[in-house]
Amino acid sequence: SNYLTTDTQIYRDTIEMLADEAVEYLKTLIGKPDILAVMRADARYTAEEMFSADVAGKRWDNLYERVSRESTQTPAVCDPVLDRSSPESPAYLFEGKPAGTR
Repeated sequence: SNYLTTDTQIYRDTIEMLADEAVEYLKTLIGKPDILAVMRADARYTAEEMFSADVAGKRWDNLYERVSRESTQTPAVCDPVLDRSSPESPAYLFEGKPAGTR
């Protein structure tokens, strides 16, 4: 019982900490519409490039096709390139592209 209480408290504390950090960061953006415009453009680009129906559909189609060709007699192998659901950072989308112009 104490274990669950401790885990619950750690979870709550972590959520509070992340919320506080987000608020502090957002405060620095007040009155800076140019920065916000760049962030909005980059966020939309990221969402479109990583999660649009076209992109996600192709990713799922490729996964299903590849898995359907695999044998149940051999161990499953995770390919870090092919089996990437979404990266920790979408930075690879922006390589060589000026901010806010994607």
